[in-house]
Amino acid sequence: MKTYIVGGYLRDQAMGIQTHDVDYVVVGTTPEEMLALGYTAVGQHFPVFLHPQTKAEYALARTERKVGPGYKGFTFHASPEVSLEEDLSRRDLTINALAQELDSNNNPIGPIIDLHGGLADIKNRVFRHVGPAFVEDPVRLLRVARFAARFPDFTLAPETKKLLQSISASGELKALVPERVFQELAKGIVEQSPVRMFEVLAEAQALSYFFPEAESANLNGAIEQLSRCKDSSLPDRMGLFLGSFSSEFIKIWCESYRVPAEIRDFALVIQYVRKFESSSQKTSSDILDLLDRADYWRKPERFENALRVLQSNQAALLSGVTNKLSSLDLGVLANEAHHQKVDIKTYIRAKRIELLNNL
Repeated sequence: MKTYIVGGYLRDQAMGIQTHDVDYVVVGTTPEEMLALGYTAVGQHFPVFLHPQTKAEYALARTERKVGPGYKGFTFHASPEVSLEEDLSRRDLTINALAQELDSNNNPIGPIIDLHGGLADIKNRVFRHVGPAFVEDPVRLLRVARFAARFPDFTLAPETKKLLQSISASGELKALVPERVFQELAKGIVEQSPVRMFEVLAEAQALSYFFPEAESANLNGAIEQLSRCKDSSLPDRMGLFLGSFSSEFIKIWCESYRVPAEIRDFALVIQYVRKFESSSQKTSSDILDLLDRADYWRKPERFENALRVLQSNQAALLSGVTNKLSSLDLGVLANEAHHQKVDIKTYIRAKRIELLNNL
């Protein structure tokens, strides 16, 4: 039984990046032996075990075979006979196909095992696939794109670009689970250079698949918005990106990819503010319509955050308006409406418009 550190930890170490995310592979053992040593089984599709003390994940070395469409269409084989070489050969990129043996105290021993030229590709800043089986898993297209967002100075090896394009042309992307698509895109959105992720998707001829109804001008504008975004949170960045499209597109896209409601609603608020900014007329009624659509009265912080993220040219105007409107006592207005036997909402809106008209 031998244990190895594999993948991203060694890649990042070679690039001088500090990381605490460590993956382990165990060669020459069985699930029964792992359980006997006190490990806890957690893998659903292939043998993965939690260390009895550290709770780190240890996967048994395995091979895989394509038997159906999509990234779920694989069968896995794990046994004491599966070698480290076989396990590394099924990985996506050469820069992720690195390993280093550990001793019984979990200390690295010996040099980094690099069977596919990953260290050279790290030095030369190249994304290169490990083998021809790369095309069998469509999620790898998204993984490469989000790696590009993390490492924007890397380029695609020409042969790897061709394989990405063949994934796009194969129809395999249709087998991707919507939640997984959003998960991968979200990881890229919060990386160092999210724009680079979209550039790689375009190089792979997959951008139109994930944004089929988006007009190219709007899509380019949305990507450009990300290039100037200083906020790194997912809601802020995704909201800024999606908020460049129409409200109808935002709702359809978010439903298609099971996007959390928090992100969808924030994107809609940004879209409403953008539409208001571009309008030629900004009457008191228009301002109230914006605040109503943005659900400002219940969630003022979200609206104010949208102005901040957008760096809105109407921020001063709208902040001044909302500050003034907050001076109205809704309880008093509701009582007045009740005594006058008029609809409360209509009465309050009229009073708000009256206040704004007198500014």
